[in-house]
Amino acid sequence: ILSQNGRIIQRLISPKNHLEKQYLVEVELDLDMAAKTEQAAFAEGSIALRDRKTNELERCSPARLEYIGPRSARVWLAEGRYHQLRRMFAALGNEVIGIHRESVGPIQLDSNLEPGEWRELTEQEIQTILHK
Repeated sequence: ILSQNGRIIQRLISPKNHLEKQYLVEVELDLDMAAKTEQAAFAEGSIALRDRKTNELERCSPARLEYIGPRSARVWLAEGRYHQLRRMFAALGNEVIGIHRESVGPIQLDSNLEPGEWRELTEQEIQTILHK
């Protein structure tokens, strides 16, 4: 989402707003759908990643993970660390081979848009962001 409106951008990117972003993730190895290992680790917030500045291990905030198929999952994150999804799955022994952001908070990203294409937000979407 591109905007020159500082209030909209602040509401979308500020960690204090806990705005969930939804992703469709494809991984290299089969997910443990039977034991729900990944789902539990994401939900518990038990995955720790190194901070890029301090090099200290910091636990990720709890996140939701829904299994879609043997090598695909839908994930909802409320924080946005550097390459967070790739690093979280790597910490669980798997490699992300594809990520597609499906929504940012209440805004569903238009799956019909080709790379490089864009659309304007509706007035309702803008109001939802500003008053959430």
